[in-house]
Amino acid sequence: YAMAEYDVSEELKIIAGIRNEYTDMTLNGSKATTSGTPAEVSVSPSKVENDYNAFLPMLHFKYKLDDKTNIRAAYTRSFVRPNFGDMTPGSSTNTTTAPISLTRGNPELNPTFSNNFDLMAEHFFDNIGLISGGIFYKDIDDLVFTDVSMQNIEGSDYLVTQARNLNKASLFGFEAGINKRFDFLNGFWSGFGVEVNYTHIQSETEVPRSTGENPVLDKTSLPNQSKHLFNTILFYERNGVMLRLAGNYRGKSVETINQELGKDFYIWSAANFTIDASATVSLSKKIKAFVELNNLSNSPVKMYMGNNSKRVTSLESYGSRGQAGIRLDIF
Repeated sequence: YAMAEYDVSEELKIIAGIRNEYTDMTLNGSKATTSGTPAEVSVSPSKVENDYNAFLPMLHFKYKLDDKTNIRAAYTRSFVRPNFGDMTPGSSTNTTTAPISLTRGNPELNPTFSNNFDLMAEHFFDNIGLISGGIFYKDIDDLVFTDVSMQNIEGSDYLVTQARNLNKASLFGFEAGINKRFDFLNGFWSGFGVEVNYTHIQSETEVPRSTGENPVLDKTSLPNQSKHLFNTILFYERNGVMLRLAGNYRGKSVETINQELGKDFYIWSAANFTIDASATVSLSKKIKAFVELNNLSNSPVKMYMGNNSKRVTSLESYGSRGQAGIRLDIF
């Protein structure tokens, strides 16, 4: 990699750079073959090689409006390698389910590349804290998704799960946040503060599907990408006492795509809101007592089929949990 910084003026700074990564992989697995009468199963080694190059330029601009306010703009190119588990040449079968489920690897998966454009502004307060906001756009190639479909293999029906690539996808959104201590209040109340951030994301990709002789393109949002993300923290810090009450909201999102049957058979994750809390009290300079509580709302994890939450495929609840103790800072 190489990087350079150039101060055009006291207000404007430019940072440019390039990074190059070459990937050479060898994947080893096993392949089962059934032949003969009566049927005999033979297992043979399977070896797949895959290599590719990633050229990744970037360009950043930072402009100072004043000592506390900056405007930033950036172009970057990034990539993500597929998970090794998704690329295995082998497969696994679960015969305890009906229909039989088959999970296949896909050694031909391509890495996901993205061209990213960002514009952001930030303002720092006199006391600790800041307010920020920005917009962003991503142009994505070879997005990896999980395809779940029914397939007839050697006369038997299987529910096949396999990672695949989509050709094109795009994502546009904006974000805003504030971290502010209430130092304008007096005494006890000056220890309170709040952190809030919200992100709105509009994403789209096209999934090719064939129905008879007529190919169809299903438009959908990106897998595992919610449209609405919201986090908020109410905190108190004063005289050795630190309290946190945090809420996290994640909107619904597509989890798995059924390329064969279409959008009515996509699996979605329902919207989820969790509440966490923590407290720390300084007993001395080196000894602190703490309490941490997670998932106080006991929010369930709900999955459903199609864009209708009534067709529930799974509903899991993990309960609330917590821990408490004494922490000693040795140094």
